[in-house]
Amino acid sequence: MTVQSPPTHVAECMGVKVPPSPFLNETRIARINEARYEGQEIAGALSVVGPSDRVIEMGAGLGIVGAVTQLNARPEAMVSFEANPNMIPHIEALYALNKIKTKIKLHNKVLLTDPEPPETVEFFLRNSFLGSSLTDTDKRETEAVTIPTTRYEELRTSFQPTVLLMDIEGGELEFLRHAA
Repeated sequence: MTVQSPPTHVAECMGVKVPPSPFLNETRIARINEARYEGQEIAGALSVVGPSDRVIEMGAGLGIVGAVTQLNARPEAMVSFEANPNMIPHIEALYALNKIKTKIKLHNKVLLTDPEPPETVEFFLRNSFLGSSLTDTDKRETEAVTIPTTRYEELRTSFQPTVLLMDIEGGELEFLRHAA
C-alpha cells in the first residue's frame, strides 16, 4: 500500500504554481488555470513591468498577480502588501513553492500616504477574501481586525519604486490623494 502525498499545487497560471488553500474552489481554480483570474491585472502588470523596475504591489490577495509578475517580468525588486492576515500564510506558501520568497518582500500591513497616518487601522474581513476592505459599507457580515500601517513616503524614499500595482477594493483614490 502506497501513501499518496498531497498535491504540491492545484492550479497553474503563466508558470506560477498555486498550492491548495481554503480560498480556492473549483471555479477559481479553473479561472486560474485559464489565466482569467485577475487576468486584466496580470496583463496590465506584464505590459508595464520590466527587469529594471522596482515594484510595490498593494492588495496581494492570493499572491498570484505578484508571483506572475515576478516570474515573467523579473523586476529588480518587489515589495507586496496584503492587509488580510488570513491570506499571508497562503501567499508565503505560493512564494515558497515558486522559489520567489526571497524576491518579493511580503508585509501584512496597510500602506498609507496620509502625512499623519494612524499606527493601525481597522480592516474588515468578509466571507469572501475578495470583498474584504478598509471600509465597512454594505450589509454583509464582517469581522474587524486591527492591522499595522506603514508610511508610503518612507517606503518611496528608501525603496524608490518605479511601478505601483494596486488592487485595494476602492481604496485607490484615498491612497493617491497624498501620494507624491
